Amino acid sequence: TKYIRHKIADVKASLTRVRTTIREMERKSDKDAWKDAIDCFKETKDRLELKLSHLTQLADAKFDGVKELQVHYAIMDLCE
Repeated sequence: TKYIRHKIADVKASLTRVRTTIREMERKSDKDAWKDAIDCFKETKDRLELKLSHLTQLADAKFDGVKELQVHYAIMDLCE
């Protein structure tokens, strides 16, 4: 559905921003504070990749009215 495609686009955009930030931070410094921040961003990247995987699976599924409502609530949970 259009809603799922929109959520996929949002997650992909977030994932791109996180990946870019990780690369920039890795180039800037090797201090412990930067390493902690990089680790945090990598965890965020992993969560975003998992969300993207789930959303992509949902986008590929065939829906009826009741199932689509259930999927809507599942997406809301994923995107919190």
